[in-house]
Amino acid sequence: METISVLELENKLKTSNEKVIDVRTTDEFKKTSVKGFINIPTEVVMNHLDLFNDETVYLICNSGNRSAMVYHELALQGIKNIVNVDGGMQAWIKENLPVIGTPSKHIPIMRQVMIVAGLMILTGVAIHFLINPNGIFLSAFVGAGLFYAGCSGNCYMTKVLALLPWNK
Repeated sequence: METISVLELENKLKTSNEKVIDVRTTDEFKKTSVKGFINIPTEVVMNHLDLFNDETVYLICNSGNRSAMVYHELALQGIKNIVNVDGGMQAWIKENLPVIGTPSKHIPIMRQVMIVAGLMILTGVAIHFLINPNGIFLSAFVGAGLFYAGCSGNCYMTKVLALLPWNK
């Protein structure tokens, strides 16, 4: 996998018009972005293969993990002119490079959902084995909620978590 540091990318951007695709969620991009970066979330990048022509395209996300996954998916499609930005937006912000918006110090809401859902499922399993077999229904309830959220695109847990003070 070809990579580039945020400082190298920023130097390239000063002298030429490079194409940078930010694969973070739309919400993450709205909160903090870089002028000129194009937001195409991870889930829909494969619908935009037309953006990957002869010029080099740089992929960035929050930490470099999602963009690395997209890099590998694109490479499987035979696309060669791609470079992953090492460290992602976290590295960009750490180097005090220019951003639009205010970097959030909080965990993104979808990661909060994963943390809470995972903890609730583990709690249900622990209750099942240690206290009462009916504890497994907590895990089943959370699993059903995640299934519903995936099918409908409507996640009630994000709505509840959005009400917490640090998510305002």
